[in-house]
This record gives sequence, structure tokens and C-alpha cells, in this order.
Amino acid sequence: MLRTLTIALFGLILANACNAQDTVRAASDDEIILALLPNGRWAEERNLGRFKRADEIRALRRAQLEAKDWRAMNIAYLLALLKYNYSANRKRILDKYYGCRPHPYPGTYDSWDQVSELFIGLFQAGDHALLGPVMTMGPYSDGAFSESLGDFYSKALRKQPRLFLSELAKLPPKTQKIDAMLAATVDGGGMEPEMLRDVKLSLRRISRNRRDRLNSVARLCLSEVIKANSQATQ
Repeated sequence: MLRTLTIALFGLILANACNAQDTVRAASDDEIILALLPNGRWAEERNLGRFKRADEIRALRRAQLEAKDWRAMNIAYLLALLKYNYSANRKRILDKYYGCRPHPYPGTYDSWDQVSELFIGLFQAGDHALLGPVMTMGPYSDGAFSESLGDFYSKALRKQPRLFLSELAKLPPKTQKIDAMLAATVDGGGMEPEMLRDVKLSLRRISRNRRDRLNSVARLCLSEVIKANSQATQ
């Protein structure tokens, strides 16, 4: 009786697993590309996983053969998110970054602004080495681009303060100040109370340790955070 029950339960689990796999159905390349690149150029990474991973990779690889400009960049980005040929696809995006000549906004908008979104997506997927390149963009941003960078910087500062400060310390003093200001203002409206509390706590701890190599950039960030959020700190 026990053996029969065990077999029945195993069969039920197997059937449920098969049904779950069936919900991620096969699709044509055209259908997949339409979902992942709705306007033909910009990636919609939220749609990754709607189809079988092997099918998504196959469709993207075929589309990549003739893709150019931003379509090619976004296909490389999607393939990198799928962990397919990661190094090569990451390099495609990095090469685009290095090919952008930094000019005051809006001169680099169509280049670094778009590249930053791809870098941020890969950073959030675990590639923390891309924080450095994104932090070089602060002085060349304005408007919506500044808000996007500020939002990203502030979250990185809160969640990984030492990583953020380590990358900040590598930059020229002017860029350090601009990036610290962008992080402090977030998207222009300043930090929410919980973020402000966490950021001030970590920055004060690091800035008070004279033996910590990051204490000077921590002081800079703390000064900008207090300045940008003065009403909240009163």
C-alpha cells in the first residue's frame, strides 16, 4: 500500500513539473524578438523567461547576425542577461562605452545615457565591476539622465557603500563631488527617511575611521548628503 502511494505521489509531482514546463512554451523567432525588442531596438528584459531559454538564445543569436547600432547593443545585453557568451556580449557594450566621446550634455545623451541603462541592468544582475564606468558619466549628465544616475548611485551607496566609495575614490576630485551630489539628491527630490538614515550611518562610521582609506570620500559624500537633505535632517 505504501509503495503504491509513493508511486502515485511521484507521478503527480512529475505531472505537475511537466505542466509547469509547458507554460513556458516554444515560440517562433519572430514572436520572441517582438517580445524582447518591442520597438526593434530597445530591450524589454522583463519579458525574458516568457519563452524557453534555448529558444530565446536561438532567436537573439540569429537576430544578432545582421543587427547594427543600438539594436546590436540591446541584443548583446539580452544575451548577457541570459548568461550566454557573457564575456563577448559584455565586451560589445563596453566597446560602445569606450567609443562614446564624452561631451557636456546633451552631446553624449544618445550614447552614454543609453549605455548606462545596459550597464545598470548588468550591475543589478551581479556584474559589480560595471559600477566604475557608470560613475564616470556623472559630469556629462543633465535632466533625465542625471535623475537616472542619481537614483542608481544612491541605491548603490546605500546597499554597497564600500563598493561605491572605492569606485568614487578612483575618480578626479571634480567628478567625485558631482557623483556624491547626484547620489545625495537621488532623482532630484532627495533621500527617503530610511535611505537617509542608512546612508548617514554607514558614511559616518567610515569617515570617523582615520585608518580607513575611504574616509576622505566618505566625508565628501556625507557632506553632500547632509547638504542635499538639510530639511530632512533638521
